[in-house]
Amino acid sequence: MRAPGATGEARRLAGLLRAANGGQRERIARRVVRLVAEACDGEDAAGAARACAALRDSVLDLCEGGVLSLGDARLICNEIDV
Repeated sequence: MRAPGATGEARRLAGLLRAANGGQRERIARRVVRLVAEACDGEDAAGAARACAALRDSVLDLCEGGVLSLGDARLICNEIDV
């Protein structure tokens, strides 16, 4: 099950990445960190793991659908896992 808003947020990040140059990629990485912090706020370890998994699944679905390149999906997933 996806966390509410995970798919929408992943789509917004995908759009930013498609339009990104080097400086915007750093901005996107910071946004991913904020998104993960918000998703995990008030969660126990298991809840935080589920929220991060839902976000990763959404990112990988976009990659599978051709919306994100494999490299961009890897970049976002690495930031989620940090």
